[in-house]
Parts: sequence; C-alpha cells; structure tokens
Amino acid sequence: MELEGIQVDIKPYAGPGQLRAFADVTARTPAGELTIRGYRVVSNKVGGLWVAAPSTTYTKDGQTKNKRVVDASRATERRISEAVMEAYRRATTN
Repeated sequence: MELEGIQVDIKPYAGPGQLRAFADVTARTPAGELTIRGYRVVSNKVGGLWVAAPSTTYTKDGQTKNKRVVDASRATERRISEAVMEAYRRATTN
C-alpha cells in the first residue's frame, strides 16, 4: 500500500505519567483514505519522546501482554512517526 499523504489529529495530554498525547492518523492511498486511531506520544524516563503504535492488552498464562494492532513496513512506520511528532511539536509550541 502506497501512502500519498498523512494527516494527524493530535490531542495533547497533560495528565500524570509518561503519556503526552493521543493521535489519530489518516493516510491517503490510491484506494481511498485509511484512518488508524490510537497512536500515542510517550516520554521516556530521560525526557525523550517516541511514538507508540496502537496496541491491545490481554492476559496469557497470568501475564499481561501487549500486541500491536497495526503492522507496517519500517518506512511507513517512520513516516507515520515523523508526522505524529511534527503534529505534536506544532500543538505544544506557542
């Protein structure tokens, strides 16, 4: 699937913890638009930011597991992460 453009709807979050924002990503493809909800901008322990892809949590053998909801090529994931981070910077810079 070729992405022709990416639009990000970012919602900054100022609550406790390492979560900094929620993001929904809409990609234009030759077949039409595809919206993926549930990306997150997260802060690591030293203040760096990264984009977490949508995931679901489940329990197996008494252990909590996370599984990605969307798999994409590295190039596509990089383009989405860059678009989400740019939207986050624009939304949080005055």
